[in-house]
Amino acid sequence: MSTRRLATTASPSHELSLATTRLRRNGLEFHSARAVAPWTEMTVTLPDARGGALEVSGIVVDCRGDRARGYQVALLFHGLTPPTQARLSEIARRASSNLA
Repeated sequence: MSTRRLATTASPSHELSLATTRLRRNGLEFHSARAVAPWTEMTVTLPDARGGALEVSGIVVDCRGDRARGYQVALLFHGLTPPTQARLSEIARRASSNLA
């Protein structure tokens, strides 16, 4: 299981672990100790296999849970160019194969 971190910029900031994040081709889901309001814009920096990073922006489309167990947040990426989409798909494939 990977211990690499994903960085987000939002107010307040969230630090995400690949182990608790589900990366999809058009977004991601993550666990948060704090609720995140729908329509909140977030920028996520994803580490890639080349040693670089991919920065993508998205909008929170769902946040479910409670204070006791935490919240499951769904983020939908927007403004992805075809090259960015290809890199994101590569990162998602590698993340899913690391968890298998």
